[in-house]
Amino acid sequence: MTAALILIAYSLALTTLAPRILRDPARLARAPRLGVAVWYSVVASAALGLAAAAALLVATPEHSWEKLCHLVRLCVEALQGAHDWFGMIAALAAVAGATVAAVRLTIAAYRTVAASARGRLRQARLVGRAGRRLPGTDATIVDDQVAAAYLVPGRHATIVVTSAAVDALSGPELAAVIAHERGHHSGRHHLLVDGMRVLTRAFPRSRMLARAHGQVALLVEICADDAAAVRHDRLDLARALVTMAEAASASPAGALAATGGDAATRVRRLLTPPRPLRRGTALVAAALLGVLVVAPVVMAVVATVWPALMDCPGLG
Repeated sequence: MTAALILIAYSLALTTLAPRILRDPARLARAPRLGVAVWYSVVASAALGLAAAAALLVATPEHSWEKLCHLVRLCVEALQGAHDWFGMIAALAAVAGATVAAVRLTIAAYRTVAASARGRLRQARLVGRAGRRLPGTDATIVDDQVAAAYLVPGRHATIVVTSAAVDALSGPELAAVIAHERGHHSGRHHLLVDGMRVLTRAFPRSRMLARAHGQVALLVEICADDAAAVRHDRLDLARALVTMAEAASASPAGALAATGGDAATRVRRLLTPPRPLRRGTALVAAALLGVLVVAPVVMAVVATVWPALMDCPGLG
């Protein structure tokens, strides 16, 4: 019981402190891929902490199924009124909480996937009907008065550039934008953004998830910027972002727009790129994230195994 309460307190502390400690995205933008890993590690660690606490409440080194069956039987009896009104309320709260969480996640996942699928289907039809290949590239042009560029992810991913963007951007700027979208495709960034979007829709009051979603969306854009900057001038990409600023909200559902995230932050970073992390520092940070994720599981295992070890001759 003590270990379960410690794990619950750990998860609550993590969800409370993480948004405050990580409130400045500039801290993570220095190493954007590591920054995405930070947020996913924090969310995973908090979730594992709650799951491990629940497991400890029903599992013991031996006779765990008997204890689980006993707990279920108590809940059923409480729902039937066998343990007065307090027991009934406690059982109802436990069942309702677990059910609501599961339903929220299911509905959020369905809506996110469905919205993305509809947006990609509409874009596929538009591209198939009115799109034409941009000469010398793997991008497709569609006629539109708004200068925009975006990736429609999926099995047959498509980079879409509007005719207004082709007219407004210079050759090097357009090439940098297309390289940015290729970076999204190679990094499978839509999966990272959609994962956080599902969690945010399921638990909209979570301050931690809201901040995680916003920063992950920005960090994947920075990752794509860095991928484009390998072969193209950062200044060309920054100019293209400024030119296409009005298209920030014009991309379809499920697409990754070149102007996504905080465009102003991205332009500043492109103009004054930060010093990259040293390899040793990045490795240490990655190791610490691994410890963060497995810590709740290790704590649960130790709490389960320790009593059995204390029964060994010479250890108790």
